[in-house]
Amino acid sequence: MGVFFGKAINRRDQPVNLLRGCRGANQHHHVKRRDQHAAIDQIKVQRVVQLALRERRPSLLILVDFPEFNLRLAKLAKSIQVPVLYYVSPQVWASREGRINRIKKFVSMMVVLFKFEEEFYKQRGIQTACVGHPLIDLAKPALEKQEFLNNFRIDPSKKIIALLPGSRKQEIKIILAV
Repeated sequence: MGVFFGKAINRRDQPVNLLRGCRGANQHHHVKRRDQHAAIDQIKVQRVVQLALRERRPSLLILVDFPEFNLRLAKLAKSIQVPVLYYVSPQVWASREGRINRIKKFVSMMVVLFKFEEEFYKQRGIQTACVGHPLIDLAKPALEKQEFLNNFRIDPSKKIIALLPGSRKQEIKIILAV
């Protein structure tokens, strides 16, 4: 998701000193997907990023997804008066709603993908903006709804349930036991 945020930033007239891959950008450290589930790597990366935050004191910290890691960084940023913009909200509306207290305390602005998330956060007093899901324009149905129903002999009066595993390999392995 960060790449979509970077592209949006690049569309601005003024260069921004925020992300790798953006015009005029300055990135200190990048957390790769493979690091996310390795506790030792997380600790190392967290220390490096914490040190960089304290030394550089950026004008804004932008966090993308990965709440287990990023909410700790948000806490540190708040303690040194660095505002936090959080892109791709933790799904607190689905589970672990207790995180909302940490978000309210440490995140300056939550940028969400879905309108219902915007309402959820605003009802809890958190400054929020909905920017829409960046993949919505990329996903084009191969068939029109009626054609799909006809091809698969699905009764249009019945409900359809889809099993859609998460994007992380670990989630797919756990959910589908692949």
